[in-house]
Amino acid sequence: MADDSSSMLHMPDSLIIKFREQYEMELRGARLYERMSQLSRLHLEESDRMVEFFKEQAQEEREHAQKIANHLLKIKIDPESPRLDPIEDSLEELFKKAAKTFDYSPLFAKAYEQEKELSEKINDIASDAEQNNNFYSHTLIEDFQTEQIEEEGKFKELVEKRSE
Repeated sequence: MADDSSSMLHMPDSLIIKFREQYEMELRGARLYERMSQLSRLHLEESDRMVEFFKEQAQEEREHAQKIANHLLKIKIDPESPRLDPIEDSLEELFKKAAKTFDYSPLFAKAYEQEKELSEKINDIASDAEQNNNFYSHTLIEDFQTEQIEEEGKFKELVEKRSE
């Protein structure tokens, strides 16, 4: 049997695992933002803007998950449907407190932490892809890294603005 480790269709197991983990994180992020959109509607005065803001974030995370799934499926790798844990109960308390104090910075801080975690994982994938000369994944990861710089910057700015 011929060694196909240099083939464009080859992806090392370590990278497959990381892509599957990223797929799960993107779906988890989409669920988090969707829940934040719902809680905005339930608890916040400025709900329309916040609802739409978090809905857009949820859609973006779903699109990222789909890009990862498509990336794996193109080379005949199952992205595997993750079992997602429930969203933490403390999130609703965070929204209730924000509604009382009109301080939304903890909401954005929660989202900022999510984005930083995503960035860390994406950078880990980039490193693994580079070490394994997996050029097939390079463009996708570069696009994700660029998007994460924007996402982290957006939430960091929102946290800082709301904290002033």
